[in-house]
Amino acid sequence: MRELDSSVISGLVDDIYQCAMTGEWQTLVEKMSVVAGDIPLTMYGYDMVVSETIIGGITNYDPDFNDTFMAHFGSISPWTPRIMQAKTGTLLTSDQLLPRDQLQKTEFYNDWVVPQGDIVAGGGMALFNEADRMVLLAGNIRERDRDRLEHNWLCLLKVLSPHLSRAFQMQRALEGAKLQRQGYSEALDRIGNAVVLLDKDGCICHFNKTADAILQKQSLLYLDQFHVLHAFDPEADRIMSKNMHALSSGETSAGPDVFAIKSRDMFDPYFALLLPLGSAQELIGEIGMFLQTTRPVAVLTLVDPARKRNPVIHILTGLYKMTLAEAELAQAMTQGDSLSDYAASRELSIHTVRNQLKMVFQKAGVNKQSELITLITRIPG
Repeated sequence: MRELDSSVISGLVDDIYQCAMTGEWQTLVEKMSVVAGDIPLTMYGYDMVVSETIIGGITNYDPDFNDTFMAHFGSISPWTPRIMQAKTGTLLTSDQLLPRDQLQKTEFYNDWVVPQGDIVAGGGMALFNEADRMVLLAGNIRERDRDRLEHNWLCLLKVLSPHLSRAFQMQRALEGAKLQRQGYSEALDRIGNAVVLLDKDGCICHFNKTADAILQKQSLLYLDQFHVLHAFDPEADRIMSKNMHALSSGETSAGPDVFAIKSRDMFDPYFALLLPLGSAQELIGEIGMFLQTTRPVAVLTLVDPARKRNPVIHILTGLYKMTLAEAELAQAMTQGDSLSDYAASRELSIHTVRNQLKMVFQKAGVNKQSELITLITRIPG
């Protein structure tokens, strides 16, 4: 049994809070699966405040059994109702959910669990179980791998679950500030964008990894002696200062401002969106507690010009509503990559990549790889 690496756990925690900003839970589930030993994982549910659609992710289950679960076996699974009946945040092993001798008598076990390699071990919990929000997280482990993998999976789930709950709270708080209504969601649903939360004085409350990389380069943005964020581009800096001054004066009715920020060499300007957060009390409470700092009043989002030069990715994520991972897989397929080679290069299981490709087909409205290649090759660029 391999002990969990503290640096890996720390990286997952960072990814969890990043997901609160981006909503890319599928990528997180895939990473968690890898850390747990490539076990089948699923996180699913809904939050009626954030979105009426299903949220979460699924990986390493046989794709065909994903369909049968949604069509039939999900409704007769003896595990799900027992997780939902337990107290929120309670970690339950598969044996605690239902003793194996009882499970073996069910259709669910014989026709869904056994054909996938007897994935009877593992465990899960309900992160939320409320009228307007339900999120379940569970991992399945083959019986032959129980001794080797189950303990670490349960430990991983116990360590990460408080952070996951807090991240979902953070995601709801951001929605409570009307970020989606004002266009912030469109800016954040592209993995790779830099995001910075600013207080009324223009100081940074929080930033994601992409923004951190930009700040480290010191070619686009910098902090003055009072830790106020500035742009090297004089015109962009004037726009930022004007808007932050308006916000600090209480003029929160102003809409988002869109402008270009040139780097110090004055080439390849970034696309920038400066968006007021508003005055939602939920945001003040929940985000303030999470950040343990002053209240953020604005979000600065930067789009790398290099991303704009990739029309395939831009159109697949924008027009066809693919995630970045799905768009990159679709593009790789047109470049002759095999599924196995692509999975190996991304350190993903072949089941995960097959699931992604299935979603690519669905969102692109095609039925086979040749049709996908034809569609993508017609994208200008």
